Amino acid sequence: MEASREGNLEDIQFRFFPIFPTQIIPPQANVTQPSVTPEGQKIIETTYQIILPITASIGILGNISAVIILFWFKFNNRFFFTYMKGLAITDLGYLLFTLQASFLVSEHLFLALEYRNPESQALTIYVWNVFSPLWNIFGSSSDAIITLMTIDRYFTLVGMIKKPCRSLKPMNNRSLKPKILVPMAVIVCALFHFPYCFQFKVVPCNGFDLELNFNETLADPENTNCWSPIPSKFAQTSLWVVFCILNLLAMKLVPYALVTTLNVLILVKLKKMRNAHNDQLNPPPLADISKRNNKLPIKTVSSSKSDSGLELDTWVGNTLNAPGTNNEEELSQNLDPRAPTPSEMTRKSLYGRHHGYQLMNKETRLALQLVTMVFSHVFLTLPQNITYFWWTLFPDSWNKVENRILFESISDAMCGVNYSINFFLYCLTNRDIRFCLKRIRRCNWKLD
Repeated sequence: MEASREGNLEDIQFRFFPIFPTQIIPPQANVTQPSVTPEGQKIIETTYQIILPITASIGILGNISAVIILFWFKFNNRFFFTYMKGLAITDLGYLLFTLQASFLVSEHLFLALEYRNPESQALTIYVWNVFSPLWNIFGSSSDAIITLMTIDRYFTLVGMIKKPCRSLKPMNNRSLKPKILVPMAVIVCALFHFPYCFQFKVVPCNGFDLELNFNETLADPENTNCWSPIPSKFAQTSLWVVFCILNLLAMKLVPYALVTTLNVLILVKLKKMRNAHNDQLNPPPLADISKRNNKLPIKTVSSSKSDSGLELDTWVGNTLNAPGTNNEEELSQNLDPRAPTPSEMTRKSLYGRHHGYQLMNKETRLALQLVTMVFSHVFLTLPQNITYFWWTLFPDSWNKVENRILFESISDAMCGVNYSINFFLYCLTNRDIRFCLKRIRRCNWKLD
């Protein structure tokens, strides 16, 4: 979610978004007053005061259920569910801040068109220097965890294709450690957003420097009971603009490009695995024996005398199926009593195939679940991505767009839905989660 205070400032534009935080447009950018029709104003109010609170409330209930299930029950594939735990916590934190944003919008403390200066200095500091960075940290952490899940799932499928596992145990030895990567992702996102805690300086409304050219609606010299933010000295330097662009690339472009590319590759890998699985179930007919470099069965006749003195003809047949030249060495190997019988080899082959297919089906289900989550994430955040890249790289062109705040509010609603539906995607695509939900509904809290 994001909101801009373009209607209140001439040279400074404020924006809020869970992935890319608040940013100051350079002074040379000419920010114009936004034009919104009455119908557009109604859509904005409906988005921030009705749609987002309802969506966030549903998502909060779903993510609370996800946290209970993931921390209370035990699952076989603990690596994948470790990512789910981190994702449920970050989504829950983001949605809680979304409810706070809806409340601030209703109080005209966090709104694009109408802004009312708070009478509390602490509240002003919280809204401008604490609330937005924390909100952005949860959103960026959620995106980072989805990126790690995608990378882990891709390497898992590549390993299965190169060296198929015969049981579920070898899959525990992975190079990616979710218990380490998930906290590290949150820490990195927090470090990227920490400088935004010092972006603004809160001063009394009658203490503004006239050179900042603030509108009278924001800075009222006659009102001594309100507080308003002004940009800090660091936020007015060129280094700040460079930092904002680096933040955009690290927190937005790289994760978005990674998850999109890897999910396409995952779909290609899944198709190859399915084709190989079908080839094993329906093997091609046996080729001609001569093409396998085998000789035809040899039949020789030997003469021997029986006890009665009669000569008997003995037929010796060589019907080896192994490739070779049917020499004495192969004959001795075939007659080795320690070699497994064909029935034993068949049982072992079927046993290995069963566990191999079981593992492949399980990993395939998890991969399809992740693909569903990521593609919904890519689709729902696409309008926000377009807005941010356009607004960050070409601010003058973006400020000339009419009804841009209306477009932002719609993209904010899609972004709020994105962080609310992850739990429902768990329920729809994961059999273990659905089973645990049934146990909770039946009040069966026994641990596995």
